Amino acid sequence: MNNKIDKNIVIGQFISNKIDKQRTNNEVGEELLQDLVKDLYQSTHNLKIPLYILTNEVETFDLPYIHVYKQFIHEKYNTLGIYFIRWIMTYEYISAHPEIEKVVLMDINDTEILQDPFNLIEENKIYVGDELFDLSTYIISSDSTLDYVHDFLVDNSSLQLLNPGLIAGSRAIILEFLEIYMFMIDRSFYNGNISQFGNFEMNIFNYIMYNYFDDRIKHGRKISSKFLHFEEKSGSWFKHK
Repeated sequence: MNNKIDKNIVIGQFISNKIDKQRTNNEVGEELLQDLVKDLYQSTHNLKIPLYILTNEVETFDLPYIHVYKQFIHEKYNTLGIYFIRWIMTYEYISAHPEIEKVVLMDINDTEILQDPFNLIEENKIYVGDELFDLSTYIISSDSTLDYVHDFLVDNSSLQLLNPGLIAGSRAIILEFLEIYMFMIDRSFYNGNISQFGNFEMNIFNYIMYNYFDDRIKHGRKISSKFLHFEEKSGSWFKHK
């Protein structure tokens, strides 16, 4: 395996043998991964952008511009759902590779790159997906979370819902986000309230973005297409369903 890491990369995650609350297919294997990632891969391949997939099972993938790595995490985190585990895997990987300069984190099964964003990314900005809902929407209000996160989301329910299926920025700002996330996870293990974490990371993601990056967030139609509109044409950097 070629261990050289490109400086500007797209990262996705593929976690099997754990329940995915949004989907029903939780099989293991390279064939499933190839099916899930085909649209994203085609878009990155067309632009000659390297795509890195972090996984807990699959280790091989014989196609150009795609690299699959088995990423180990501490066994204590295995009690969490996949939407939390994926950011732990990503934190471990990016932390271990200082040669990375800019990175885009993308859901592997419902996103595509429409134009190369790397020359457009500003050093101290974080670029994220969004939805045409606010923080009172069902996926937020119905999912359990830490008490202080819940209180913030209720008090700020009119803010626009940000979506972690697309996150881009310099290595420094992406690590800043992931380090805050890891601190919240580890502190919850220490405090004994890790069971408050629900099925999805939407609550924590919006809490972190609005509390720590409010003046550095960039989102909207320049960054991503309208979520769930399946637009055939878009001037955005990314397509999200």
